[in-house]
Amino acid sequence: MKSGSEARQAVKAGLALAASFAALLAFPAAAQESDVPPGPITVIIPTAVGGNPDIVTRVIGNAIADKLGRPILVEPRLGAAGLVAAQYVAKAKPDGQTLLLVTGAHPILPTIHKSAGFDAVSDFAFISTLTMFPFVISVRADHPARSFQDLIGLSKQNPGKFAFTSTGVGSTLHLTGELINRAFNVDWRHVPYKGGTTALGDVVTGRVDVSIETPAVAQAFIKSGKIRPLAVSSAGASPLLPAVPGVGQFSSGFDVNSYLGVAAPARTPSAIVKRLNREIVAAMEQEAIKQRLSVAGTPRSSTPEEFTALVSRDFDRWRKLVPTLKLEQ
Repeated sequence: MKSGSEARQAVKAGLALAASFAALLAFPAAAQESDVPPGPITVIIPTAVGGNPDIVTRVIGNAIADKLGRPILVEPRLGAAGLVAAQYVAKAKPDGQTLLLVTGAHPILPTIHKSAGFDAVSDFAFISTLTMFPFVISVRADHPARSFQDLIGLSKQNPGKFAFTSTGVGSTLHLTGELINRAFNVDWRHVPYKGGTTALGDVVTGRVDVSIETPAVAQAFIKSGKIRPLAVSSAGASPLLPAVPGVGQFSSGFDVNSYLGVAAPARTPSAIVKRLNREIVAAMEQEAIKQRLSVAGTPRSSTPEEFTALVSRDFDRWRKLVPTLKLEQ
């Protein structure tokens, strides 16, 4: 029979063992709360510093850094309209420390660049959208087309006369114009530009009839009365321009939106993807964050599944259209 001292020591040993066992059981839950590995998280952006994608990335990065307990860095990797950035992240270690700012151009890239080396959908783990926006179809203020229906009617009456602007061959703006050609049986010619402001200047002076542009770039020209928006490329009106109809109101099923969002390399553990999604969604519930994100569209978060479905839908659309335009490189 054990003495009182021995009994007390046995009890203490048993309690210590139980505490150790409890700690082991609790470890996975604690690890889940710090499931992102230690060290900085780098978000690769496909655009230059100072633009809206950079601003949006920094706003979200600053909002979630404290919650994650990790510094979040922004690193531009420019080239081929986002190809270089996507290639880099697709090959990165899937540990949550290298992320990609996804733009609406992302699902177009491998349809044009046959040597891209990645699949736009399966080689990424999509986390959440950040902003959504349609494109604005506009004409100069004194253009005879007073509505989108007028523009289509005039285009059919004058085959080959009308042209539309974009920021480059194979851009989302270019492909949107080509979708309009097919949806309405018109033949707008494509005139690519290196910048949206230059393109809008030529629309204002009458050198080109139709502008297809992002709301962020077009807004200043709309507010000054230099151009008149006739439609947005979505199924219906956008919160960004609520009085302007959507192209989908004149052609059933037409719905083109661009977006900014965050993705990780494929095979990133689901716990990391869910944690990042949770923090982004929580941050985007704050009015101050929404206000700052609105420079690049309508703030809108999503589940990973919703974002994956969105990119997959666009990828399917563009890989059917691009070969008909002979844009493959």
